Amino acid sequence: PRRIQRMLLVMTIPALALLFTIVTTAESQAADLANKGSCGDGCLYEITTDKIGARNLVVYNIPNYTGVANIANKAFSEWVYGEQANFNKIIIKGNFDNIGEGAFMHSYNSNNGFNELIIEGKIKNIGQESFYGNTLISEINLPEGLEKIGRSAFSHNYNISSLVIPDTVTDIDAYAFSHINKGGAYSNIDSVTIPESVARTGDYIFNNSDIGEIVIPDTLNTDTWSEKTFFNDSGSYSDITFACKGIMKECQKAMSRFISKTEDGIGTCEGQYCLNPNKISFASASEASCKGERYWYHDGVCQLNPLTTYAKKRWTPAKANEWLHDGNDNFVIITFKK
Repeated sequence: PRRIQRMLLVMTIPALALLFTIVTTAESQAADLANKGSCGDGCLYEITTDKIGARNLVVYNIPNYTGVANIANKAFSEWVYGEQANFNKIIIKGNFDNIGEGAFMHSYNSNNGFNELIIEGKIKNIGQESFYGNTLISEINLPEGLEKIGRSAFSHNYNISSLVIPDTVTDIDAYAFSHINKGGAYSNIDSVTIPESVARTGDYIFNNSDIGEIVIPDTLNTDTWSEKTFFNDSGSYSDITFACKGIMKECQKAMSRFISKTEDGIGTCEGQYCLNPNKISFASASEASCKGERYWYHDGVCQLNPLTTYAKKRWTPAKANEWLHDGNDNFVIITFKK
């Protein structure tokens, strides 16, 4: 019997060791699956921890993927509560045609989300509610090459203090930046520039958001914009300042269809979604916002660059080194010393 017991013991120990190895390997594989995986067509993700112990979510392309890459709808939207709810950074390294609907959505009723969004790759379209409800993020710097911003894409991002829209964007859908900086840690967003490239807007794109000024170029065409673009679904804004780059009359003309009809023609709107002209003001864009070859900041005014082809065609040189130039609808003589 003792001999049999010894034989059973010899056989049992390796079996238990093998079982322990299998269980440990399975647990390790489960942990790996939780920290990395697929997130759409040609899309992979990995959760990393940096030197200070902060958790980051890194999204990138499958190596050598040749198809159309997309981050799937609601790819990470279920990570709303618990350990997976919060990341220090969301880092998108790959090139994607689309960020799917609700891909990084969070519950705005909770103090969750991520602190920083870094897009190192190229994105064409940001889908509906893609980054909805991320209450911790403070800056939105969208990449060049972006074409469309979907409905409510960044809605309810309460702590936004900086918003940059690239000059490749052609379509901003309804509520895209609604309820940003609403009761957040910052007093307001100082300035947002709507680029000339925007050909279409949806309703209420800045609905119930605190923005110091909206910078517009004098070449902006708003004919195909929604009549409710700058309106709130709860009523007109208390105040809106449109900061003009270039010729003031052209900026006023572009915005006139949104402002209730006035005798001086600054407002031509006659519908129910017209903005109160007494709450609207126009100013010249600041030096920081006066960007682009067409424009030149001089004497406190963002005006047409006298060296551009447009300015040379519009105004006639007074002398060989002088130009009559429109600065905020006023003629000024600019002398260039040789």
